[in-house]
Amino acid sequence: MTVRKGTIIMTLHRLPLLAGTALLALGLTACGGAGVSFGDEGVTVSDGSGAGVSVGSGGTTVTDGSGAGVTVGPDGVQATDGAGAGVSVGSDGVQATDGSGAGVSVGSDGGVQATDGSDGSGGSRQGTFGVTGRVTLGGEVTWSGPVTATCDVNSDQRTVVAELPDGYVLTVDTNGAPQSTITLDGTAGTWEADFNGDGGSVVTLTPGRTVLRGARLAGDGGTVSVEATFTC
Repeated sequence: MTVRKGTIIMTLHRLPLLAGTALLALGLTACGGAGVSFGDEGVTVSDGSGAGVSVGSGGTTVTDGSGAGVTVGPDGVQATDGAGAGVSVGSDGVQATDGSGAGVSVGSDGGVQATDGSDGSGGSRQGTFGVTGRVTLGGEVTWSGPVTATCDVNSDQRTVVAELPDGYVLTVDTNGAPQSTITLDGTAGTWEADFNGDGGSVVTLTPGRTVLRGARLAGDGGTVSVEATFTC
């Protein structure tokens, strides 16, 4: 793992988490912020209001600027309407939710979980558990792989703490999907996204599953994108 911060270069020898610096090699920008950018992360086209298309090593993302969009990448396909409803298909199975708590998940092991959302929550599980998951990071920190984590859960009040290689820690703290805080902390800095009412655009909660799709964290040296699934 190589971390670049300022003029200091530190080489860590376990897994290739990368904290980069220069993101854009060339940018073409029109009035209003619309434009095209080319860089190490790929190509991004934006209309200046948040809608756009990005193509890079992490896959292709199309968004309308209000949270709705589709991502196709190494971990599968994710689609959301920006209000919490969506479908994801990947190596860990299939999850579908209507954004109000109702949904179905089919795991890679063939197990099926379903809820009608009538209790307004993602399930009634309570306690603290060890869980498994998969995390993909892009941007200033890049890494992808399976993880172990702890899950403190009381229905949709959930705190998931996942330990990543080289001392990085990913924390997902929810009080229901709309009220969510996602933090990545590590040797190269701290990145965070704090949602107050619109967390459902990136966080999906179903019984026994916490999913992040299209989360972008801001912090030291730029942004970090997060895709993650936990059995919490």
